[in-house]
Amino acid sequence: MADRVQLLAGVTTVHLLPKTRCDFARDLAERLCSDRPVSGFNLLGAPSTLGQTSHGAAGGEMRARAATLGDLEDVFHGLSKRMSDEYVAAGKDSKIAYDNLMMNLKEGRAHALAEGEKTVAIIAWHESSDAADTLFAAQDDFFRASTVRFCKRHIRHIQALAGNLPIHSRSWLKGPDVARWFHIIGYVERGQDNGANLFELPPARAG
Repeated sequence: MADRVQLLAGVTTVHLLPKTRCDFARDLAERLCSDRPVSGFNLLGAPSTLGQTSHGAAGGEMRARAATLGDLEDVFHGLSKRMSDEYVAAGKDSKIAYDNLMMNLKEGRAHALAEGEKTVAIIAWHESSDAADTLFAAQDDFFRASTVRFCKRHIRHIQALAGNLPIHSRSWLKGPDVARWFHIIGYVERGQDNGANLFELPPARAG
């Protein structure tokens, strides 16, 4: 099974060395995925607005839309150090996280979170028999109170797309801010999984 990048609620990342789109495409073709999930907040074609917006800070209104390759590259060229630290704690790196998000993007399971004209995060997911695992990457601009409020609504939209399965997200970084971020969104802690804290968003109640 391909690696999974899990929902990362309070983490930050090293900046990647500049790469061209050809470099990323070549690296992706050569990359083989291992069996261990990658951490983080756990679509090709023309972008489409998903009908959810929230007013951010200076950047304007935050909205979610279908992600593109350009969105993915933009986020990783300005990746937050929190995210990079999370990937390292999971025993992976930013390139593996990029590859896994790319695979889900191609399968139509990735959203870009944009504030104004700037894409600040990519959220993707992958369904299994009993849950949907999230994948995530973000820039520093994502980690604000306004984006937490937006994600509280948007993660329920992703859950609906996944057939109202429980949403599983993991964090390898410790700290009260991480757990608090998940709890605000609606997650509950489910113990440890491969060294990570496992958080679960229960299925939405009918009505």
